[in-house]
Amino acid sequence: MGDNLRKLYLIRHGQTIFNETGKVQGWSDSPLSELGFRQTEAAKQFINDKNLHFDKVYSSPLSRCLTTTKLLTDQEYEEHPGLMEWNFGYYEGDENKVVFKDGRWNKLMHGEDQDYFKVKGGESYQEFVDRINLAFKEIIDAGHESTLAVTHGAVLRIFFNTRFDESLLKGEGFYNNCIMEYNINENNEVEFVAIYNPAKGVK
Repeated sequence: MGDNLRKLYLIRHGQTIFNETGKVQGWSDSPLSELGFRQTEAAKQFINDKNLHFDKVYSSPLSRCLTTTKLLTDQEYEEHPGLMEWNFGYYEGDENKVVFKDGRWNKLMHGEDQDYFKVKGGESYQEFVDRINLAFKEIIDAGHESTLAVTHGAVLRIFFNTRFDESLLKGEGFYNNCIMEYNINENNEVEFVAIYNPAKGVK
């Protein structure tokens, strides 16, 4: 990758009421749960312990990410609509266990049944991939030395899955407040470094 590496950190928002109650969220919004606030405090402690500093902070404009961003840092931030969650259409508000039964979530994360949400008023798999790739191209092309982007679970998964092999995760999942660390080289190429789950054990 070379010596002139920049940093990109992607963080998922804390647990929400919809997460807590097992509902499909997407572009629908719900506030952080009490646990979500505690999880975000754990993520903030991790950032402080690692002495991480950010030259630029971005956030999805959905309130669960904005709240998480404000809890994580006192820095000014820029809302970026390209960081919004996958639009799940009319499935939003339904129960996860019904919408994603029989392993469908994992299949969707790998591009199977690409129009599953499209036919229900949401985004197709390719529309979602294209949107977040454009967003991250803009973010990376901005050239900041260290960037933080607060976003959503499916965004983190698709960004990773379309670039890297899952074996690199070493069994870690994309839990609430998980942190993805990437290097960016002088050619704006992305290298996966690590996934951290500082809030995994928070009660």
